[in-house]
Amino acid sequence: MTPTMESGDILGHEAMGGVVDFGKDVRKFKAGDRVVVPFTIACGACRFCKMGLTSLCDTSNPNAEMARKVMGQSPSALFGYSHMLGGVPGGQAQYLRVPYGDVGPIKVPDGLTDKQVLFLSDIFPTGYMAAENAQIQPGDTVAVWDVGRWANLPLKAHGC
Repeated sequence: MTPTMESGDILGHEAMGGVVDFGKDVRKFKAGDRVVVPFTIACGACRFCKMGLTSLCDTSNPNAEMARKVMGQSPSALFGYSHMLGGVPGGQAQYLRVPYGDVGPIKVPDGLTDKQVLFLSDIFPTGYMAAENAQIQPGDTVAVWDVGRWANLPLKAHGC
């Protein structure tokens, strides 16, 4: 029930995979590199990107005005979400085109498995930001509720 979703939209913003091809402006990666792709799309050059606030990129979302009307402001474009947030096809596809390919993707170091790095694209950074915003300190007690889809994953808190 997300506003501005359309029939045929490709969902998914936990993306990782191998680089198959790249545009002329991409210099950080080569074919065969394994990458994790953050779900936010950032240009790397606007004032928000230069401040390290890439989820606020004011260049990547071509439908920013639509988002402002609904949300009061516009974040960056997002992979696999609604047209209000760019309408960019997501990671539940055979191939993913990554705008600003030198900005967001992170090369996966040799020796790490896909399972070890997959959640670096969305779930881990979202949880980390929530923990920082909640100002969790060593010794604090934290409760986590979930709808059950990840209930079988072991959880080990470090430093808390």
